[in-house]
Amino acid sequence: MPIFRARHLATLSGPVINDGCVVVNDDRIVSAGAYCDIRPTSVDQDIDGVLMPGLINFHTHLELTNIRRPASSGSFVDWILTISPLIRGDKATFAQRRADAVRQGIAQCIQFGVTRVWDITQNVHIVRPVLEESGIRYISFGECLGIGERRPRFDLLLTDAISTQHSPAASIGVSPHAPYTVDSEGLQNVIEQTKADGLPVMMHLAETPDEAAFLLDHSGPLGEIYRRLDMDPGPAPGFSGGPIAWLNTMGANSIHAAHVNYCSDADIQMLKQMNVTVVWCPRTHTYFGHPPHRWKEMCKAGVAVRFGTDSCASSPDLNLVDDLRLVLRQWPDVEPMDLFRRAAGEIRAGEFADMVAFQTASTDPLTQILQTPDMLPTHVWVGGKLIKP
Repeated sequence: MPIFRARHLATLSGPVINDGCVVVNDDRIVSAGAYCDIRPTSVDQDIDGVLMPGLINFHTHLELTNIRRPASSGSFVDWILTISPLIRGDKATFAQRRADAVRQGIAQCIQFGVTRVWDITQNVHIVRPVLEESGIRYISFGECLGIGERRPRFDLLLTDAISTQHSPAASIGVSPHAPYTVDSEGLQNVIEQTKADGLPVMMHLAETPDEAAFLLDHSGPLGEIYRRLDMDPGPAPGFSGGPIAWLNTMGANSIHAAHVNYCSDADIQMLKQMNVTVVWCPRTHTYFGHPPHRWKEMCKAGVAVRFGTDSCASSPDLNLVDDLRLVLRQWPDVEPMDLFRRAAGEIRAGEFADMVAFQTASTDPLTQILQTPDMLPTHVWVGGKLIKP
């Protein structure tokens, strides 16, 4: 029964505790609180700093870790057309390169204090076995895309996404990619299938301002992708309300929506009504030059907002704390505790003993972490066991 003592304990379910203590049995927390209240007979790990819950990267693509982002994003379409050939590369080495990328991504996650990752992949047969052996917790969202002449591919990817061949059911989900790669029938199939199986759903939504034009008549920059690739996207939906309203017409309740960089007040209310959780990736957002994100307005309206990094194809690395640091620089009035609560679990009885330690000296350790560039964790535990990159 390992016992942890720390100068500061940030459970994230209440104020930071001075001289905190956490008792672990098997892989779960038995008790957590002030050392003087728990009064253990011994201590196995003494933390010179702050002990806090492991971080959760709510949106990333680990299989792109070895695809370095271009120096300049250009337009979103330019970025897609630039990185796509880099992902495909040599068919003979494709599987090995993707597996290596996932391992590199997992190593970064651990280095930066992430103990749980929500990962998106079109290659579940490659990625899920690597995740399963990694030691960190995960949800693997099988990504489904394909419209028009590529529609049969969507169905094949959906079959792969919901398969438990490589991962237990509790660790899988489905990701219908985006409004410009998924048609109404395909999205409806995902909603019905995941509802029946109780699987989580994550979709890229309102990532660019061009999704509305594509949903209306397949025009605009997103339509240009299909024209430049000489692909037939099939008949246009003819929907004029924009991507969030389109999602609403599909009855897609309680899903996770990545990015949501463009939305109106009415859209925010729809997100609330649909019980959508928004996952924002701040450094990727800045890389593409999007206008300020409306995450605070979302929170005020009652929309849950979480944080992710996206991939190394659009972010310098998978350091989730650096994304939180960027948010604090842009919104200096935000409480660091609030940011960490949107990017981590909690330390409390019954929860998995997934924890991270930082060597801090301040009486306000969470602020010190976010105001100290390059500060990295000293220790990371998953289920109470020390884990290393």
